[in-house]
Amino acid sequence: MGFPNDSGNPGFFPLFLQVTCNCFTISNGEMQDVGVGLYPSMSLLNHSCDPNCVIVFEGYQLLLRSVREIQIGEELTISYIESLVPTSERQKQLMRQYCFECDCLLCQNQEKDAEKLAGEEHAWKEVKDAVNEVRYPKSKEEWEQILARCQNLLSSNTGRLPDTNIYQLKMLDCAMDACINLESWEEALYYGSRTLGPYRLYYPGFHPLRAVQLMRVGKLQYSQDMFPQALETLKQAYNIMKVTHGADHSLMQALMEIKEQCEAVLYRAYALYRTVIIMPLLDSDVPHHANRNAGLLEKEKEEKIKTIIKWFIISKSRRDENTPSEELRKESLDISLLPCLSVKYF
Repeated sequence: MGFPNDSGNPGFFPLFLQVTCNCFTISNGEMQDVGVGLYPSMSLLNHSCDPNCVIVFEGYQLLLRSVREIQIGEELTISYIESLVPTSERQKQLMRQYCFECDCLLCQNQEKDAEKLAGEEHAWKEVKDAVNEVRYPKSKEEWEQILARCQNLLSSNTGRLPDTNIYQLKMLDCAMDACINLESWEEALYYGSRTLGPYRLYYPGFHPLRAVQLMRVGKLQYSQDMFPQALETLKQAYNIMKVTHGADHSLMQALMEIKEQCEAVLYRAYALYRTVIIMPLLDSDVPHHANRNAGLLEKEKEEKIKTIIKWFIISKSRRDENTPSEELRKESLDISLLPCLSVKYF
C-alpha cells in the first residue's frame, strides 16, 4: 500500500480526509478521550460553538441529546471542538480541521474572550506550555511529578492568574486528576472546588462537562464526610445530567446511587438529632424554660447536628446502630472538622 498521495491509490486520500473530518472522539464516563469512531448519520449535523445539542457516549454507543428547547424547523447543531478556547483559537482549529469559519453568535460577539485570557500574559503562556506538555501518566512516579509541577505553577501564579483563566483552569483540572490518582482526596477536593466557578461561567445551562465535574467534586466531598455540601453539589450535577445524559445512562445511575447514600446519612443524622436533642427539650418539665430552650434550639442547632453526624459516623464505622448514650449526648460540641449542616435539608 502506498502513501496517501501515491498515484497508485488515487481514491485513498479523499477517503482519508472524509474519515478525518467526520469521525467523532469517543469519551468515557468522565468525558476523557478513549478513541475515535465513525457515525455516518451524526456526521450530517452542522457545527455551532453554542449548540442546541450535545453528544455523549454509553460505551461505544453515541447518544444525541438536546440541551434546550428546539423550535419546529430549527436546525440541530453540535460543537465539533472544545468551546472553552478563545474565539481566535476556535476559528483556527475549525479552518485547519474542517475548512470553514464559524459565524455563530458566540463567535460574532466574542463573549468571555477577555476573561479566558485574564491575568499576566507571560504567566498564562508558561502554564499553557506546561499543560500542553502533559501526557497521560502510567505510573505513580509520573503522577507525582505532574502534581509537583502543577503545585509549583499554581503557587507561583497566585495573584497573577485568576482561576477563570482557561490555562489556569486546565492546570487545576490536571492537579485534581493527579491527586485523585494518588488518592490524595482532600487536596483533590481543594483543586476541584476551585474549578466550579469557572465551569459555571464557561459551561452555562446544560453541559455534560459541568455535570461530570460537579459529580466528581460531590464524590470527593462525600469521601471527606462533607455530607450537606456533597448533597448540594450532587443535586446540581443531577439536574444537569438528567438533560445531558438521560435517566438510563450508567453515569446517571452511579450519580443517583451516591446521592441516595448521602441523603440516607443526613436522614439518619436528623433522626438521631430529634431523638437525642429535640425530644428531651420538648419533654422538659420546667415550662418557664421554654423560651430559653427555643433560643437554644435556634442558636445551637447546627452545632448539635454536627455532633450527631459525628456520632453517626462513629457508629457506622463500628457497625453500631444503638442510640448514643447520655454521656455522648453531653459531649463537647467542639468538632470543627465536620461541616455545618443547613436546616434546609430537613
